[in-house]
Amino acid sequence: MLHCDIQPKNILLDEQLHLKLSDFQGKLLSKDGNVLLDGGSGEPSRFYYPRDDPFEADIKTDLIALGCTIYFIMMGYSVFPDTVDEEEGWNDKVADRFTKQQFPRNSHACSLITMKCWMRQYDSAQEIVQAVESLEEYLTVGGE
Repeated sequence: MLHCDIQPKNILLDEQLHLKLSDFQGKLLSKDGNVLLDGGSGEPSRFYYPRDDPFEADIKTDLIALGCTIYFIMMGYSVFPDTVDEEEGWNDKVADRFTKQQFPRNSHACSLITMKCWMRQYDSAQEIVQAVESLEEYLTVGGE
């Protein structure tokens, strides 16, 4: 399953503080990766990696959006906060920065993880979970 709209407002917490995704646009995939049901793609600009067909999505586009969401959680604001929403040309400015790989360079605990998401260096959400778990272990045990 591809979500196709990962962003902070589509992530919920349950009673045990586990993350739950909501508001699926998505694509339902078979085990061999064929699209069984296509709901399109609908990420907002700050959680969207520019591509030729804005409605075409894959695991990498979801992981880029996840990186932007992690950035939002860590920083308290979306990528490129100097670009004002609804200002003339703001969508193009954000898309241009992503296209030119002019990613935010803010330092936070998950900086390497978000950068690897934006650079399309992860192949699955599980790899990101493992990176976060390793970071958590380092910060609580090895980083003292």
